[in-house]
Amino acid sequence: MKNTKDFEITLGDRPLKVKVNVAEQAGGSCLVQYGETSVLGASTMSSRKLDTDFFPLTVEYQEKFYAAGKILGSRFTRREGNPTVKEILSGRVVDRSIRPLFPTDLRQDTQVILYCLTWDEQNSPTPIAALSASLSLGVSDIPWNGPIACVQIGRINGELILNPTYEQKDKGDLNIIFSAAEINNEVVINMIEVMAEEVGEEAINQAVAFAKPYLKQLIDFQKEIIAACGKTKQEFESLYPNSELEKEIKNFLGTTLEEAIAEKDDEARELKINQVKEALLSDLAVTHPDGSYKKHISTFFEEEINRLVHELATKKKQRIDGRGFEEIRPLSASIDLLPRVHASALFTRGMTHALSILTLGAPGDQQILEGIDFIGKKRYLHHYNFPPYSSGEVKQMRGQGRRELGHGMLAENA
Repeated sequence: MKNTKDFEITLGDRPLKVKVNVAEQAGGSCLVQYGETSVLGASTMSSRKLDTDFFPLTVEYQEKFYAAGKILGSRFTRREGNPTVKEILSGRVVDRSIRPLFPTDLRQDTQVILYCLTWDEQNSPTPIAALSASLSLGVSDIPWNGPIACVQIGRINGELILNPTYEQKDKGDLNIIFSAAEINNEVVINMIEVMAEEVGEEAINQAVAFAKPYLKQLIDFQKEIIAACGKTKQEFESLYPNSELEKEIKNFLGTTLEEAIAEKDDEARELKINQVKEALLSDLAVTHPDGSYKKHISTFFEEEINRLVHELATKKKQRIDGRGFEEIRPLSASIDLLPRVHASALFTRGMTHALSILTLGAPGDQQILEGIDFIGKKRYLHHYNFPPYSSGEVKQMRGQGRRELGHGMLAENA
């Protein structure tokens, strides 16, 4: 690997080492080591432009069994299979950290792959994976407005700790992951993952203040690396309309879209928004018979809705259904809906319903877990499902998605 470059700083009381360009065919790659835990990150973007209305980003995180010097997995195959829940949750932490910094109108397949290659039984690989993803994107030719930094903060007897060890996390009452970017020379938190034993809000604020100098240190460190090794970013065709077309669309919309968004009834609001969009498309089809507006309109229309919703909140202190910030939807709860199960309950907030069903099992029903940082049994299982009909949609039923696993774990942690 003749083209690799090495960088090193001390973060807290441990060395942080980076080796850049370890996978030369990838758009950008790096090996990040903190203590003796190391994560390989590689980011690549396809040259093919997709006809979609969303940014096709995938983040894959995997922990190799050899990272901990263990031989795990099925006794008949002895190798890694589908991602575990823990791997999916770590991948979601990285995804939520990096996704907001991509151009919103980028439409090329982009993939970030992260492998935990070594684990030292002290340092969690999750924040290291986020840093590895950030650096691999930063030095790549992929359009991205990073870098981001990520640290973990723990607390024992009121004392905050940077990147606590597993032993320290077990003893503490707060375990929180912060991800941050730098905007206008200010470190801005853009992702939080918390496990806490009912600590107060002030404890979270203290953790934010404690983390920011370290986040700044990591961002500055990455900027130096990117300046030394970064590739020129690819140019891509923006999906936003040109200034003349944008002005024409805004003149047509006037206040009609804002009025539609302000509708208090959910179904009526959606109907009105669709009617505004259809009227806009009909008008543009007449004024632009060449169809030049089509590739712009969906993205721009969604951005206009997003802008108006935020203005409603920041300027009028209202949500889209007219509620103030401190108003909640009608709440109701009922129990024992279902026969035979050990317990059941239905909780309702507005049009959102949650049906919860409880089963009690014997000790032999515990789940057996094997991973690089945990081998044992789990006695509390909290499963969450969000079928397509929940949001009035029709989709393929393909098992639990990452969102369902993530939200289920949020409830379980709570």
